[in-house]
Amino acid sequence: MKKQIFIGMALILAVMTAQPAAAFIEVPSYGATGWQTFSWTPVGGFTGDIGWLVSDWGDDEVESYLLVDNIIVGGTAYYGFEDDPPPPLGYDFDGEASPVSSSAYGSGAFTPTEGSIMIELDSVDGDSGFYTDPPYGYEGTDGSVFWLTGVSVTDGQTLTFDWNFATNDYAPLQDFSLFLTDTGENLETYELGTIEAAVPVPAVVLLLGSSLLGLLGVRKKFRA
Repeated sequence: MKKQIFIGMALILAVMTAQPAAAFIEVPSYGATGWQTFSWTPVGGFTGDIGWLVSDWGDDEVESYLLVDNIIVGGTAYYGFEDDPPPPLGYDFDGEASPVSSSAYGSGAFTPTEGSIMIELDSVDGDSGFYTDPPYGYEGTDGSVFWLTGVSVTDGQTLTFDWNFATNDYAPLQDFSLFLTDTGENLETYELGTIEAAVPVPAVVLLLGSSLLGLLGVRKKFRA
């Protein structure tokens, strides 16, 4: 009987520790990812628009923020937000997207990773529309999106940028941020940062736990 109980406990631990890895980088309430570098190599090259989105989820009052800086294509500096983007690049935004020299939200104060200016997107002060709605799989309350238009990445080149998701919000409100690519015919989304979610206890763990209690009850009955 001890062997069965030991195996049951081992199975519970295995299930609890074998959770699938999330693509989002999660932060605790009032936390921040700190600066991260995102790398993207489009198959066959890319011509179109790239964008960044930050969205509230569950409320429209407490902000989360996405900072972006230092866009590099093929190893060459591409755009750093110090000036208007050089032709043929352009930009467009919906909501609140501002060039800033510093930002203090969540758990720290942040400065640009390149030059003196970065872009800051605010989750509350805009309506990011269909970009956060199904069928794309992300349902936000509101948010902001910044588009860099006329981007070209040739076959074999890699585009990178620096980003940082910071929040003044708290779990279980799942504010989130995305990187977007749009050819005009195909919109792709890539997950960046989000607020840390509470991990639910899987049903199989509850089932195994009930089975263990049953085994202990049976053993106690036979001892009586």
